[in-house]
Amino acid sequence: QAGVADTGQLYLVGYSEGGYATMAAQREMVRSGSPLLKQLVLTLPAAGPYDVQVTMDTLLARVADLSPWLGWALNPGNLSQLSDTVRDEVRRLLLRQMIPSDADVSYQTKFLDDYMADDTEAI
Repeated sequence: QAGVADTGQLYLVGYSEGGYATMAAQREMVRSGSPLLKQLVLTLPAAGPYDVQVTMDTLLARVADLSPWLGWALNPGNLSQLSDTVRDEVRRLLLRQMIPSDADVSYQTKFLDDYMADDTEAI
């Protein structure tokens, strides 16, 4: 009606409660065998963490598990005591846990720098 061409591509995107609704919609489409699945290109159910400190501590534990040569030094609350070189590497590894190496997105990393500085108030 509005003269907009239909590309035949379906994208489901939502954030916060909309993220849940997006995920539920895709699940129902799969469960019911919806014919719209043929058009579904991407689903992005998104939401931010409720507790950034716990999220970062969990990611730090994952980095420690994946990097045993470095894991012994990775303790929440002591990151600001690491050398600049080690902190830079830990920061890179934490960021890699959040963003795949082939991603084409930019990321605001102030919260990561605050975490690495053990600045729990800023987080």
